[in-house]
Amino acid sequence: MAAALAMAASCTKNESPSAMTEDSELTGKEICFVTEGLGVDVQTKVAEVTMENLESFNVAAVSAGSPETFAWSVVAHRSGNRYLTGKYWPVTNPTYRFYASNCGLTINEGVPCTVVDESMDAVCGAMTTPTFQAETTTIVMRHIFSRIGSISINSEQGYELSNISIKLTEAHIGGKYNLKTYRWFDCTSQSNMALQIGNNDILVVPGTTAVEVRYTMTKGDYSYSFTSTSNVTLMEGKICDLNLTVTKDPAVPVRIAVSLAPWESRQLPVTLQ
Repeated sequence: MAAALAMAASCTKNESPSAMTEDSELTGKEICFVTEGLGVDVQTKVAEVTMENLESFNVAAVSAGSPETFAWSVVAHRSGNRYLTGKYWPVTNPTYRFYASNCGLTINEGVPCTVVDESMDAVCGAMTTPTFQAETTTIVMRHIFSRIGSISINSEQGYELSNISIKLTEAHIGGKYNLKTYRWFDCTSQSNMALQIGNNDILVVPGTTAVEVRYTMTKGDYSYSFTSTSNVTLMEGKICDLNLTVTKDPAVPVRIAVSLAPWESRQLPVTLQ
C-alpha cells in the first residue's frame, strides 16, 4: 500500500533595568509589531489562528550575545493593524531579537521555546534583526503543527472495500518548539491515533510517521482481510490530505485449462461368418 500527501501594559521611564539597558533613557517611541504569514480562516475542529482573529500574543526580547540573554517579555495587544507592547526603545541601540507565540514563551540559556500540544493552533515567529527604533517591527508568524485533513482510499477496479480502519501508529501530538531553529524537540507521543475516511482536521507534530490501514477486499465470492502500513511525511503549516491506494490485486482467479481430443474416425474391419 502506498500513501501520498500533499502573536498592553503601559510603561514609564521608571521601567526596571532588567527590561531596558541600564545606562539609557527611553525615547518615547513604543515598540510595536505587525504580523504576517497566517492564512485565511477555514473550518477546523481546533479553532484556527488567522490574521483576523489573532488579538494578542506573547513576545520576548533577548539581547544578542553568546548565549543570548533574556531582556523582557510582555503580551502584545492588537490596536488597529498593529500590536502594542507598552515597551519603549532606549536611546542607545540594544541588539534585541524578538520571539513571539500565542502560547507561553520561555528562555532557557538564550534559547526561546514554547511548549504546546494538539489542543490549540500554535503559531510562532521571530525577528532576529529588527530595525532600531522602527515605527513597527514585522514578525512573520507560522503555524507550527501539521494538520491531517481529508482521507480517501482507493482500490483496484472491481473490488469493494469494507471494514476499513486507519491509524497513525506513533504520532507526536505536542512537545517543545525552538523559535530560533524552528525545530521540535522533547515531543510527546500517542500510539494508535485513529483516523477516519473523510474529514479529520487533527493537529500533529510534523515529521514522518507510519499509517496503518486494515481493510477487507471483496470481489465476487472472494473476500480477504489485509493490514497494510506505509510511511507518510506530514509537513509543518500544511493541511495534509491522504490519498491511500491499494496497489496490489490479491484475488487470483481459479483457472482450469481444458483440452479435449476431437473425435477421430477409425475403420474397423469386421469379418462376417
